[in-house]
Amino acid sequence: MKRVVYLFVAVLSLFVLVACNTTAATAAFDDVEKTKSSVTFTVTVDDPDAEITGYTYVKLYDADEELINSQILNFEEGETSLEDEVTFSSLDAETTYTLVVEATIEKRNVDLATEEFTTFAESEVTITTVEEFMDMTSNRSGDYILANDLDFTDVEYTIPFGSGKSFLGTFDGQGYTISNITIDELAVYTGVFGTVSSATIENLNIDNVNMGTAEAPLELATSTRIGFAIGYISSQSAEINNVHVTNSSLYIKTASTISTFVGGLIGDMRGSIENSSVENAVIQVETTSTADVRIGGLVGSLWEDATVNESYSTGSIDFTFAGEGLGDTDNSAIDIGGLVGRNEATDVLSPVKDVYSTVDITADFTYNTEDGTEEANYSVNVGGLIGYSSAYVESGFYAGSIELTQTSTEFETNTYKLFSVGGLIGKYFARKALNELVRFGNGESITLTVSEDVNLKFSQLVAFSVNADPANFDAGVVGSQSATINTEAVTDIANEIAEPTTYFTSDWVQAAFDAINVG
Repeated sequence: MKRVVYLFVAVLSLFVLVACNTTAATAAFDDVEKTKSSVTFTVTVDDPDAEITGYTYVKLYDADEELINSQILNFEEGETSLEDEVTFSSLDAETTYTLVVEATIEKRNVDLATEEFTTFAESEVTITTVEEFMDMTSNRSGDYILANDLDFTDVEYTIPFGSGKSFLGTFDGQGYTISNITIDELAVYTGVFGTVSSATIENLNIDNVNMGTAEAPLELATSTRIGFAIGYISSQSAEINNVHVTNSSLYIKTASTISTFVGGLIGDMRGSIENSSVENAVIQVETTSTADVRIGGLVGSLWEDATVNESYSTGSIDFTFAGEGLGDTDNSAIDIGGLVGRNEATDVLSPVKDVYSTVDITADFTYNTEDGTEEANYSVNVGGLIGYSSAYVESGFYAGSIELTQTSTEFETNTYKLFSVGGLIGKYFARKALNELVRFGNGESITLTVSEDVNLKFSQLVAFSVNADPANFDAGVVGSQSATINTEAVTDIANEIAEPTTYFTSDWVQAAFDAINVG
């Protein structure tokens, strides 16, 4: 009888213990992203009955159940749910870990959710098929090697690394080519790779990438960064080396009031570009709204510690501003460059060095400002190499043509229009004198047609220099200086380089220039 009583008491105690541990609070792990050495995830905790009385933790354990790391999750006052993104780093490759959400309920620690994961291995992954290329999304930090050419003809292309899913690994193309990619839909970051963080992409050829057509451009109404190779590079440690884009076209129409950054190689970037190029590219952009627009034959915009070296661009840029509903407080800033649209890489000494462009630029502006507008400002900076530069530029040349047309409409009396058009740089804001830059002419021309209400700055070299004195620039012209403003020929007083075949210190630039000048 005594044994039966003991058994009853034990069962009752177990029932009470289980009942006490019952809780309506729940937790879940979502969007778990693994690398070789880290894990990032979204954790959600719901406490509908406000039972959690103390701290809530996310804890990381190894296979031996040893606590490796933890993070406190704090509920806002009065809130009964939370969502937070958590990252644990410095993990070992190819190792299994467990995540646990632990909460304090009635002075007891209760596990609300667990999740087991294994970090990726250190080994390289060889890519031989289109399917394997697209599967890189399963390991964003992988080390990939391309073993042969890939043809994407008739493949419905989905950008592998979109917003929030940047590429973190390495990709060695080994000189092979990926070709015939059609992108039918624009994203926040659009390109073959989409968005890149601390990654290395090298030794890769990209041929015949097409986005939209002249008859049916891709349309969007939000901010975007577009490049044939990469839309956006967010990390200063990213390296792009020996990557070449050929025979590609982009046609877009945007109504964004925020930003549109477009580049032949990369739309917007930090990090470095070395020994890379864009050849025979067609870039056509139309905007109907005021926004920051930056277009470059190679890169749309450079930031902070970005660098471009021994790289070039050829092809054409065609930009149209056809305003719709523009009125007071609409401030439009357009930067277009044959190489770089806007250069704000002010954290390095020589961010743009040993470069050239032969991109032909065409731009047409009709703002269509609305009746009743009392104040609006429109700024345009166009340069053969760079539209707007607040950082130093060294050693390079431009050998293309620029044609710009602007038409004022009825209600633009109270608008201010400042256009800076230069054969090398439209507007230069750095203090350091430019060095070893050439505007080359051999039939190439600059043709400007603008209304009388435009404040126009023009030069075959630098149209508008704010801090540095153009008289101190080591820059000049070689060949013809064909320029026309409103049908009248203009001769810009610019230094003529006497010995162009020995002008550049860089052998790379000198060889490229000789091929155009002498060849």
